[in-house]
Amino acid sequence: MRTLFSVIASIAIAYISATVPAATAANVEFCVSTPSELVQAIDSFDSAASGSDIVVRVQQGTYAIGNLLGQVEHTSGARAVGIQILGGYGAGCSTRQLDPANTVLDGNLLADGGLHLRMQGNANALFEGLSFTRLAAGTQSDPEGAVLELSMSPGSSETARYEVRHCRFVGNPGHRIIE
Repeated sequence: MRTLFSVIASIAIAYISATVPAATAANVEFCVSTPSELVQAIDSFDSAASGSDIVVRVQQGTYAIGNLLGQVEHTSGARAVGIQILGGYGAGCSTRQLDPANTVLDGNLLADGGLHLRMQGNANALFEGLSFTRLAAGTQSDPEGAVLELSMSPGSSETARYEVRHCRFVGNPGHRIIE
Protein backbone atom coordinates (compact mmCIF):
# COMPACT_ATOMS: atom_id res chain seq x y z
CA MET A 1 0.00 0.00 0.00
CA ARG A 2 1.32 3.39 -0.96
CA THR A 3 1.98 5.95 1.67
CA LEU A 4 0.89 9.54 1.45
CA PHE A 5 4.56 10.53 1.07
CA SER A 6 5.10 8.28 -1.98
CA VAL A 7 1.94 9.65 -3.65
CA ILE A 8 3.07 13.26 -3.08
CA ALA A 9 6.58 12.41 -4.35
CA SER A 10 5.14 10.81 -7.50
CA ILE A 11 2.98 13.86 -8.17
CA ALA A 12 5.95 16.21 -7.62
CA ILE A 13 8.15 14.21 -10.00
CA ALA A 14 5.41 14.16 -12.64
CA TYR A 15 4.97 17.94 -12.27
CA ILE A 16 8.69 18.65 -12.55
CA SER A 17 9.02 16.37 -15.58
CA ALA A 18 6.16 18.16 -17.31
CA THR A 19 7.41 21.68 -16.60
CA VAL A 20 11.16 21.33 -17.29
CA PRO A 21 11.74 22.11 -20.96
CA ALA A 22 13.33 19.45 -23.10
CA ALA A 23 17.01 19.89 -23.86
CA THR A 24 17.63 21.87 -26.99
CA ALA A 25 20.58 21.79 -29.33
CA ALA A 26 23.30 24.20 -28.32
CA ASN A 27 25.92 26.21 -30.13
CA VAL A 28 28.86 24.23 -31.40
CA GLU A 29 31.79 26.62 -31.08
CA PHE A 30 35.21 26.58 -32.71
CA CYS A 31 38.27 28.81 -32.37
CA VAL A 32 40.40 28.18 -35.47
CA SER A 33 43.93 29.20 -36.36
CA THR A 34 44.78 26.96 -39.35
CA PRO A 35 43.16 26.22 -42.72
CA SER A 36 42.53 22.58 -41.71
CA GLU A 37 40.78 23.68 -38.49
CA LEU A 38 38.64 26.09 -40.52
CA VAL A 39 37.64 23.35 -42.96
CA GLN A 40 36.88 20.94 -40.10
CA ALA A 41 34.69 23.54 -38.37
CA ILE A 42 32.72 24.28 -41.55
CA ASP A 43 32.42 20.55 -42.29
CA SER A 44 30.65 20.12 -38.93
CA PHE A 45 27.69 22.01 -40.45
CA ASP A 46 26.88 18.87 -42.45
CA SER A 47 26.28 16.72 -39.37
CA ALA A 48 25.19 19.17 -36.64
CA ALA A 49 21.99 18.54 -34.71
CA SER A 50 18.84 20.32 -35.80
CA GLY A 51 18.37 23.59 -33.96
CA SER A 52 22.07 24.09 -33.31
CA ASP A 53 24.27 26.92 -34.48
CA ILE A 54 27.84 26.45 -35.64
CA VAL A 55 29.95 29.41 -34.44
CA VAL A 56 33.40 29.59 -36.04
CA ARG A 57 35.71 32.22 -34.59
CA VAL A 58 38.63 32.71 -36.97
CA GLN A 59 41.88 34.07 -35.58
CA GLN A 60 43.62 36.86 -37.46
CA GLY A 61 45.87 35.78 -40.30
CA THR A 62 45.87 34.62 -43.90
CA TYR A 63 44.35 31.19 -44.52
CA ALA A 64 45.57 29.53 -47.74
CA ILE A 65 42.40 27.50 -48.24
CA GLY A 66 42.81 26.96 -51.99
CA ASN A 67 39.78 24.98 -53.04
CA LEU A 68 39.34 23.07 -49.77
CA LEU A 69 35.91 24.61 -49.19
CA GLY A 70 34.62 24.81 -52.74
CA GLN A 71 34.62 21.18 -53.72
CA VAL A 72 31.59 20.35 -51.59
CA GLU A 73 28.14 21.83 -51.18
CA HIS A 74 27.71 21.94 -47.43
CA THR A 75 24.18 21.06 -46.47
CA SER A 76 22.32 20.40 -43.26
CA GLY A 77 19.86 18.13 -45.06
CA ALA A 78 16.43 18.40 -43.46
CA ARG A 79 17.91 19.85 -40.27
CA ALA A 80 17.71 23.55 -39.39
CA VAL A 81 21.34 24.37 -38.58
CA GLY A 82 22.67 27.92 -38.40
CA ILE A 83 26.24 29.02 -39.02
CA GLN A 84 28.35 32.04 -38.10
CA ILE A 85 31.86 32.53 -39.46
CA LEU A 86 33.44 35.46 -37.65
CA GLY A 87 36.92 36.84 -38.35
CA GLY A 88 39.27 39.12 -36.47
CA TYR A 89 39.99 37.14 -33.31
CA GLY A 90 43.26 37.24 -31.42
CA ALA A 91 45.08 34.20 -30.07
CA GLY A 92 42.71 31.93 -28.19
CA CYS A 93 39.72 33.92 -29.50
CA SER A 94 39.54 35.97 -26.31
CA THR A 95 39.69 39.35 -28.09
CA ARG A 96 38.45 40.61 -31.42
CA GLN A 97 39.31 43.43 -33.78
CA LEU A 98 36.60 43.70 -36.43
CA ASP A 99 38.61 44.54 -39.56
CA PRO A 100 38.27 42.29 -42.62
CA ALA A 101 41.87 43.03 -43.63
CA ASN A 102 43.20 41.04 -40.67
CA THR A 103 41.44 37.73 -41.49
CA VAL A 104 41.94 36.65 -45.11
CA LEU A 105 40.61 33.52 -46.83
CA ASP A 106 42.91 33.05 -49.85
CA GLY A 107 41.97 30.65 -52.64
CA ASN A 108 45.32 30.99 -54.44
CA LEU A 109 43.32 31.08 -57.72
CA LEU A 110 42.73 27.32 -57.60
CA ALA A 111 39.68 26.09 -59.51
CA ASP A 112 36.57 25.26 -57.45
CA GLY A 113 37.25 27.87 -54.78
CA GLY A 114 34.48 29.44 -52.75
CA LEU A 115 31.98 28.29 -50.17
CA HIS A 116 28.47 26.95 -50.78
CA LEU A 117 26.02 26.38 -47.94
CA ARG A 118 22.49 25.08 -48.37
CA MET A 119 20.36 26.23 -45.45
CA GLN A 120 17.15 24.64 -44.16
CA GLY A 121 14.19 25.85 -42.10
CA ASN A 122 14.57 29.03 -40.08
CA ALA A 123 18.36 28.69 -39.68
CA ASN A 124 20.45 31.84 -40.02
CA ALA A 125 23.87 32.47 -41.56
CA LEU A 126 26.30 35.25 -40.66
CA PHE A 127 29.68 36.05 -42.21
CA GLU A 128 31.51 38.91 -40.54
CA GLY A 129 35.00 40.41 -40.53
CA LEU A 130 36.50 38.35 -43.36
CA SER A 131 38.32 39.05 -46.63
CA PHE A 132 37.69 36.62 -49.47
CA THR A 133 40.47 36.81 -52.06
CA ARG A 134 41.63 34.89 -55.13
CA LEU A 135 38.76 32.39 -54.88
CA ALA A 136 38.14 31.03 -58.36
CA ALA A 137 34.54 29.97 -57.88
CA GLY A 138 32.81 27.63 -60.25
CA THR A 139 33.21 24.01 -61.24
CA GLN A 140 32.87 22.11 -64.47
CA SER A 141 29.32 21.17 -63.48
CA ASP A 142 28.52 24.73 -62.30
CA PRO A 143 30.79 27.22 -64.10
CA GLU A 144 28.63 30.09 -62.86
CA GLY A 145 29.40 29.41 -59.18
CA ALA A 146 29.87 32.18 -56.63
CA VAL A 147 32.63 32.93 -54.12
CA LEU A 148 30.03 32.80 -51.33
CA GLU A 149 26.85 30.94 -52.21
CA LEU A 150 24.01 30.68 -49.72
CA SER A 151 20.93 28.85 -50.83
CA MET A 152 17.70 27.77 -49.20
CA SER A 153 16.26 24.29 -49.48
CA PRO A 154 12.62 24.07 -50.58
CA GLY A 155 10.35 24.68 -47.62
CA SER A 156 12.78 26.95 -45.79
CA SER A 157 11.36 29.66 -43.58
CA GLU A 158 10.86 33.23 -44.70
CA THR A 159 12.18 34.34 -41.31
CA ALA A 160 15.68 32.98 -41.93
CA ARG A 161 18.36 35.69 -42.18
CA TYR A 162 21.51 35.51 -44.27
CA GLU A 163 23.94 38.31 -43.46
CA VAL A 164 27.35 39.33 -44.80
CA ARG A 165 28.74 42.17 -42.68
CA HIS A 166 32.11 43.91 -42.63
CA CYS A 167 33.52 41.61 -45.32
CA ARG A 168 35.45 42.37 -48.46
CA PHE A 169 35.84 40.48 -51.71
CA VAL A 170 39.11 41.29 -53.51
CA GLY A 171 40.67 39.79 -56.64
CA ASN A 172 38.16 36.98 -57.12
CA PRO A 173 37.83 35.89 -60.77
CA GLY A 174 34.54 34.54 -62.00
CA HIS A 175 31.01 35.62 -62.67
CA ARG A 176 29.53 35.95 -59.18
CA ILE A 177 30.73 37.04 -55.78
CA ILE A 178 27.70 36.46 -53.54
CA GLU A 179 24.73 34.44 -54.60
